[in-house]
Amino acid sequence: MDNFKNVSSAEVGRGIVTNELSNTLKAWIIKNEAQYYKNISISITPVNVEIKDGKVEGTFTGTVSEMLKAKTPEELPAIRGMERFKDLKKGELSPNQISAVNKELSSWVTELKGYIGKTETLNIDFKVVADLSENGNILPETVNFFADNSMGDFYSGEGWENSYYNDNDMDFYTVHHYVTYCYASQPGATE
Repeated sequence: MDNFKNVSSAEVGRGIVTNELSNTLKAWIIKNEAQYYKNISISITPVNVEIKDGKVEGTFTGTVSEMLKAKTPEELPAIRGMERFKDLKKGELSPNQISAVNKELSSWVTELKGYIGKTETLNIDFKVVADLSENGNILPETVNFFADNSMGDFYSGEGWENSYYNDNDMDFYTVHHYVTYCYASQPGATE
C-alpha cells in the first residue's frame, strides 16, 4: 500500500476513465466490424486523456487485426454494389462502357481475392469524447468517436459506421462515377 501513497485520487479517476474509454472504443470497433469480419483482435494504447469541466477527451493508438468473413470477393458489398450498377444500367451503357465496367469490376475482384482468408492489420489513431456523470463515469449516450485521417486530423466515427462495407450503394456510385467521368474522358469512350 505504501507504493500508492503519492497517487492522487485524480490520477486514480483518470485511470478509471481511461480504462472505460478504452473498453468503450474496443466495443464500438467490434460492433462496426463484426458484420463483415471475424477473428477481430484489438489493441488500444492511450496517448492522452484530458478531463475538464465534466467532459473527457482521450486519444488512442489502435491496432485492429481481422479477417473477412467472405469466402469469395463476390460476397462483399463492394462487388455487389458494382454488379447492381451494371445490372440496372446495362440498357443505358454503350458496349465500350459495359466493357469498362467489366474491366473495373474484374480489377476489384482480383484485388479483393488477395484479402480473402488472410488477416489484415490496420493501425489507426482514435479520439473519444464524452460527458461525465457527477460521480465521474462516462455517460454512454454522449460518447462520440473520431478516427484519424492519416494526416493528423480526426473525422467523425460515423464515417466508419457507415462505411461502404455497410452500404452497397457506395460502390454503385463508384462505378457510376467511373463510367460517367473517368471513362468518358478516355479517347474513343463514346464509341
